[in-house]
Amino acid sequence: MADEQSLVIFQVGRITLALPLQEVEHILSLGGEEGRQGISAEGGMILFQGQAIPWRPLWDPLGEPSVFREFDELAQTLPRRRQDHLDWMAALEQSLRHDIPFTKAHSPRECAFGQWFYAFRTEDRRLALLLSQFEHPHAVVHGLAEVLLGQVAAGRREEALAALEAARQGVLAELLALFDTVIALVPTLKRPLALILNDSGQRTALGVDRVLDIRSVSAAEVHPARGRLGSLVPQAFIGDSASGGALIPLLAASQLASLG
Repeated sequence: MADEQSLVIFQVGRITLALPLQEVEHILSLGGEEGRQGISAEGGMILFQGQAIPWRPLWDPLGEPSVFREFDELAQTLPRRRQDHLDWMAALEQSLRHDIPFTKAHSPRECAFGQWFYAFRTEDRRLALLLSQFEHPHAVVHGLAEVLLGQVAAGRREEALAALEAARQGVLAELLALFDTVIALVPTLKRPLALILNDSGQRTALGVDRVLDIRSVSAAEVHPARGRLGSLVPQAFIGDSASGGALIPLLAASQLASLG
């Protein structure tokens, strides 16, 4: 093996793998314009530079869900949680006007969104920053129940209704705007990649989550392969045993291309 070898190191779910850089012709973002116009996962093909080439997403063959699956779940969940808070305010208004028992969550930690919000973790910094802005307006909205129901109990119904309307125009509108911002952001966060391989003119597109690094490794960082890794037969393992770093399987592009 040469003294130095250039590699593409990439991620599929929780798995990190490496390919020789010389076997990767292009790295295509499926969230970019070219990817949006060219990808056709249902047909098993992707359009690249005017050529239809086989599309081989690696998640299912490797038994790994995409790291972007959380964004698919968010796209499903957030519109429902937004509507929950419109329904919550409507139910509170009915209670204030007609003395109907208010049975929805008083605590911001008890509603469906709150239970999800306080348990959710993400590595995406933009998403984390936006979500951090939810806590205050969400807590204020839920705090309305005790205050306004107390006002009605004290005979101050009109005051409570006026405060509810002010909250609807103020803090609720702020909360809904945050929902709208995150709902619009989520599709832009899901940007898996296609590694375009070219084997003597035969192209294949491998679907992966992220490219973590493109770097050269020395012979000292290349360790002999022993046996199989699930369905994969590594050519070698890449890593630095002196630092205790995890070893990364180095694979042949042809092996991955045949998985799909």
